Amino acid sequence: MNRQQLRQEAQMQKILWNRLKQWLRMSMALSSLLAAGIYAAFQTAFPGAAAVRILLFVLLAADCIWMLAVTRSLRHGRENIEKLLKLAELS
Repeated sequence: MNRQQLRQEAQMQKILWNRLKQWLRMSMALSSLLAAGIYAAFQTAFPGAAAVRILLFVLLAADCIWMLAVTRSLRHGRENIEKLLKLAELS
């Protein structure tokens, strides 16, 4: 690949990465809202039940794991774009 092609590839990767980042942030917010909605529904249906508190902890743990996975994938995407840009500058 020549320098111009590398720059174009890096720009495309940057655009795609920004779109992915927006989508992942939106999905993180929606997953948190979904967890809160599920908890509220169970709390209303079964007030004071210990199972509801356990459900809350499970939902929060799953949400945290999801957010960590998203953050990690965003970091890797940024690193790949930076590598492409450096490669374009070196060639």
